[in-house]
Parts: sequence; structure tokens; C-alpha cells
Amino acid sequence: MGPALYIRRGRACPADFGACPGGVVRVLVVAISGSGRTGSTLLSLLLTQAPGTFNLGQSRSLWSAWAEDAPCTCGHGLRSCPVLGRLVPDILAALGTDAEALNRASLRFIADAERVADWSDAGARQGLAVRHRLFIAAIEALLAGLAGMGWRSFVDSSKVPEMALAFDLAAGGGLRLVNLMRDPRAVAVSWYRRKGSLPNVIRTSRKWATRQRRLERYAAALGERAAVLRYEELAAAPRQSLGRLAVALGLDDPAGTFTGPETVDLDWTNQHLYPPANEKVLAERRTSVRIRPAEDWRAPEYRWLHRLAMLASWPEGARHYPAPP
Repeated sequence: MGPALYIRRGRACPADFGACPGGVVRVLVVAISGSGRTGSTLLSLLLTQAPGTFNLGQSRSLWSAWAEDAPCTCGHGLRSCPVLGRLVPDILAALGTDAEALNRASLRFIADAERVADWSDAGARQGLAVRHRLFIAAIEALLAGLAGMGWRSFVDSSKVPEMALAFDLAAGGGLRLVNLMRDPRAVAVSWYRRKGSLPNVIRTSRKWATRQRRLERYAAALGERAAVLRYEELAAAPRQSLGRLAVALGLDDPAGTFTGPETVDLDWTNQHLYPPANEKVLAERRTSVRIRPAEDWRAPEYRWLHRLAMLASWPEGARHYPAPP
């Protein structure tokens, strides 16, 4: 997979031992990207069961969640969380800023990165890093602080491709990209059942296509540092799919958490997740989970939604999922 980010003395250093002599710690960042309603929260939980791997959750929302003192799955508010509650105040103080300013900085970065056509262009990347140095510095400080607490691998489930780019700018060769892809028709039905909004279905289906175009181009530039995982494959053969993915990413194989072909035990002890990660998963905090395909979206009563989703996601939706539901 090549070299990863190195952290030394609380700072992110280039992925080169010669540039960071002495006291270096190798870390790796896995960014789960794609659309919502794809099982990203569960995937992040499965990939962070091993000691030394920290679940960043949807870190693009960390700063807004901190400003609201959102509940953490450790049982405290974020500001009282034994991990983030210790780390975030130090980051804010070191950068001379506050959480609301960092949240605005994250939104500006995402909007700016969306306008950049080629994320592999060195000049464009440098421009983004310079224009958004505060936001990138916050990510570097977050990784460095967590590495100082003993974590060496990190999984982010923000799903926004631009957050993967932000980690790439902060972590250099330490980024591993996972394109978590699900049939846009299934995504549309899931969103509609949750929100009952046709405009939302159209918007999210278009976003599905936009993100797939972006992720394909970005994956081509990243080469072996990128992987594709289809929700359908994960749900049909979770143990095998996760094993292959973990090997490709350089993470520990989570096979030991499986108690059967499709059942897994989850340990929440070192999980520090917060909204807007999947609210049902956070509320239930199940310690035993059965992973199986969700097939009810295929029901004939949703055929009109299927057609709408394929039209809004054209042509990417039909290219990736040409078969009828």
C-alpha cells in the first residue's frame, strides 16, 4: 500500500522517515465515502473493533457537534467525553479559534474542493491547502492528538468525498479511500421512507451520481490506496467482504468479531460517535448484529421511485446497476 502519514511531537509530518527523524509513529486514515443510507456507520464500527483503531465517525460534523455539546456514545456529552473532551479544547486553544469557526471553515473547504476538477493536480492541491490551512491544521491536530493517546489507525465515515481529500492533504500517503456504493434505487427508497420527500429523493439521487463521478476520478489517481465496496456484497457475504477489505486497507481483519456467517459482536467500549451518524444505530447500540441484505426496497409499490432514482442518477446509476430490481 505504500507509506502512510507519520506523526511526531504533535505535528503531522511528510510520509518519509528521513523528513521526520526520531520518535515517528505511523498512522493510517480510512475515509468511507459515497452516499447516505449505505451502512457506513455499521462499516465504521466493524472496522474499528481492533485495539489501536479509532472511529472518527462523521468528523466533518465534529465541530458543529462540539458547539452543541452533542451526546457521545460513551454516555457523556462531547465536552465531557474522556477522549474528545480532552482533545478538542487543546486543538481549539492551539489554533486560536472556536468550534463554530472550524465548522464554517469545513464548509468552505468542501465548497471550494467541489469546484476543483482534478484532485490529483499538485497545484490545485497546494492551493486548497493554503486557502484552508486552518481546517487542514485542525485535522492534523486531531490525528496527532489521538495518536498521542495510542491510536494508530482511523476510520472516518463522513461519506463526503471532499473530506477524504482533506485527510489526503493532512495525511499524505496515509489516506485509504473506500467507495461504499449501494444501488441508487435502494438509497432512494430508504431516504423516502425516512423523510417522505420527493425533492429529497431527486437531490440525493443526483448527489449519488455526482459523488460516483468524483470518486471514480479520485480512485484512479490514488491507485492501490483506493477500494470499492458494494453494500450488496457486504450484506450478502459480510465476513468474506470485510476480510478482503481489511487486507486491502492495511487494517486488522475483523473476522474475530463474527459469531456466525452473518452475525457479529460489537464492543462499544472505545466508540465515541455522535450525531448525525445513523441515529438508530447510535440509539440502539446493539452488541450483537445480524448483517443481511435489505430487500424490501425491491417491492413493486416502489417501482415509481426506482424509475425516478435511475433518471436522477443517470447515467452513473444505470452503468453501475443495469439489472432490474
